[in-house]
Amino acid sequence: MMARLMTEDWGQMTAAANASPNHVSSDDRWTKKAREANPKLNDDQAYRLGQKMKKAHYVRMGQLSAKARQLAREAADEMADAG
Repeated sequence: MMARLMTEDWGQMTAAANASPNHVSSDDRWTKKAREANPKLNDDQAYRLGQKMKKAHYVRMGQLSAKARQLAREAADEMADAG
């Protein structure tokens, strides 16, 4: 695995990953998830629900990221106080 990472073009790998229909920012991914949740949706409804699911995902990830930064700051403060 590491040998492949050393020889591959990272820019090309990133572009391929971002173009994937399974990438987290892909509208197709979220429309597919919406259809899995409710197969009776028409195309427009599935797309709109997918967009709402995508937004909720990013909001949740942002909240988790903020919480992680807060915990890291608190841990660093405790370490500084102890040391």
